Amino acid sequence: FFFNDTATTEIYTLSLHDALPIYTGRAGRLPQGTGRQRLGNAEVDLHRHSTRQPAEIHKALRNGNTMEHNTLQGVIFDLDGTLLDSTGMWRQVDGRLMAHYGKEVPPDLSETVQRMSIEEFSQFFVEEFDLPVTPEQIAQQVADMVAEEYREKLQLKPHVPEILDWLDQQDIPYGVATATYGELAEAALRRLHVWERLRFLLTEQDAGAPKTQPRIFQLAAQELHLGRRQIAVVEDSLHALEGAKNGGFFTIGIADPENAPVWKEICATATVHIHDILEMKQFF
Repeated sequence: FFFNDTATTEIYTLSLHDALPIYTGRAGRLPQGTGRQRLGNAEVDLHRHSTRQPAEIHKALRNGNTMEHNTLQGVIFDLDGTLLDSTGMWRQVDGRLMAHYGKEVPPDLSETVQRMSIEEFSQFFVEEFDLPVTPEQIAQQVADMVAEEYREKLQLKPHVPEILDWLDQQDIPYGVATATYGELAEAALRRLHVWERLRFLLTEQDAGAPKTQPRIFQLAAQELHLGRRQIAVVEDSLHALEGAKNGGFFTIGIADPENAPVWKEICATATVHIHDILEMKQFF
């Protein structure tokens, strides 16, 4: 092993037992470049790292959370705010729903419901605001509000086609794990010509649990036929990053205009963080 300091070498060696079960058949194919140092069978750029400076990477290695850095062989993408430019629309939905029932919008409403599944979201609105409808009716009403957006309007975020092209060229499989209605997610992905490229689409309904829990990511790993330490989870949501992290996954936090208020927390939670989705190439 080759590091700049003895402490990092010792910590990595002590932690090697955690990485031994990982299949590293892809590790021999390394990107061209300079300033790269070897991490066992893989390499990591300690001098030119777009999301962490060398001292931060060494600190992360000591915490044991980036060891699998270049053994990654698959990706679990979030949909809204990661692949799809839709988080602004969802913030408007909360206000439209409250206006429909003549209720005032609490200033922290969007942040409150962001962590909820569709079922939890619907139950919350009925109970919190004493609405004269059932949770099932709220869920359908919200689906009706956003249906046209998913089926006809929403677009991919910048550089998403390019990163998918690159992953395909590298034979790296990927799929989507989302909190969105499955039918609408599929409609958008088909319209944008992403559907046929995916290994899977999983929703919180499929998992029977929200993204605050690791269940949906564990199911996605099964679809990829890879272990959790071989997969990168790419998310713009703090609570989803926490769920994936609790499941032991390598997590990539990605910036979105709507997550600016919690960006510091995202940076502290995710294994690494990026501002442009193309930056994730350096981790494979």
